[in-house]
Amino acid sequence: MKAKILILVAAGLTVVFICFYSQPRLSRREEKQTPANQSSAQPRLLRANSPSRGEAHQFPELPALPPNPSIPESIRPIYGMEGEDFFGRLEAVKRLGNSLKEEERQALIDFLRTYQEEGVRERRGVLKNDIILVLKKQLRFPADLEGTLMEIFQDPQQDPVVRDYALQHLSTMYERATAKDTIKQLLWDGLNEVETSIAGSALLALERWHGLGAGIEQSQLELAALQLARNQNASELSRITAIQVCAHLKLKEVLSTVVSLVQSKTSLPLQISAVAALGELGGADNRQILETLSLSAGARIQPAAQLALRRLNQHLGQTN
Repeated sequence: MKAKILILVAAGLTVVFICFYSQPRLSRREEKQTPANQSSAQPRLLRANSPSRGEAHQFPELPALPPNPSIPESIRPIYGMEGEDFFGRLEAVKRLGNSLKEEERQALIDFLRTYQEEGVRERRGVLKNDIILVLKKQLRFPADLEGTLMEIFQDPQQDPVVRDYALQHLSTMYERATAKDTIKQLLWDGLNEVETSIAGSALLALERWHGLGAGIEQSQLELAALQLARNQNASELSRITAIQVCAHLKLKEVLSTVVSLVQSKTSLPLQISAVAALGELGGADNRQILETLSLSAGARIQPAAQLALRRLNQHLGQTN
C-alpha cells in the first residue's frame, strides 16, 4: 500500500523479528499500487490471529468443487475440477491476465463467495487473496467486487484470514469506492473484533483513510489506537499494530503501557514492538531501560533495543 501500512522507521527490525507472527497482508506489488503506505504490524496484513496461520484449525484441504460446465476453461483449474492441488490452483491464478472476459471475472467472484479454504495453515487465504489481486488489476474493473468484499467481511462463516484480507482490500479502494460511508462503518465495526488481527487491520485502514480526508476524526482515531494498545484481552497482532499506530501518531499517553510491555517477558513480538515505540515516544527517563536491553538482552531483542536507543538519542539531541 505504497506508504500506507505505517511502518515506523524505528520498527524496521520489529518486522524481522515478528515476521512469522505478522497478520495477513497484501502483496508487495499491491502495496506499491496504492497510495501512502503507512504502518504494518504485520502485517502484512499480512497471518491472521485467532484462528491464524500459526494455529491449528478445522479446515480440510481444498476439495474440488462439483463440475460446472458454465465455468470457463481458464478458471476451471482454480476450482480444482480436474483434481488440481493447491499449487496447481495457484499457478492457474497467476496465469490470468488483466483483460478477463465477463464470464471469467464472474466465475472468480463466485469462487470468492465459497467457503473453501486451505487446510495447510500457511496457505490459508492465499488463493483468494491472489484472486482479489487479479480482479483489482483488470482493465475493466469488476463492478461487483466492492460489494463482494463487503459481503465476505460481514460473513461470520468465512475464515477470519479471508475476512481480514477482504477488509484490507476494501481499505485500498477509497479512490474508486462507491460506498465509502458503508466501508468506513465496516472499518469502525472491525475494531470490535479484538480477538483476531482484524481489529489491527481496521485501525490501520482508519488511519490511512484519515490521511485521505475520509472524515475520520483525529480524536476518535487516537482513542481507538490507545484502547486497542491497552487491551490485554486483544490478540497479540492487533496490539502490536495499535502500539505502532500510537507511536506514529505520537501518542505519549501509551507510554505507561509501552514501558510495561518492554519490561515484560510474556511475549517477545509485543516486547519488540514496544521497544520500537519507546524509541519514538520515550524521554530521558527511559534511556536506562533501552541501554540495559541493548547491552544485556537476548539476541533477538538486543538489535531492536539498540536501534530504539539510537532513535531516542536522536530525539533527545544526543549522539550516543
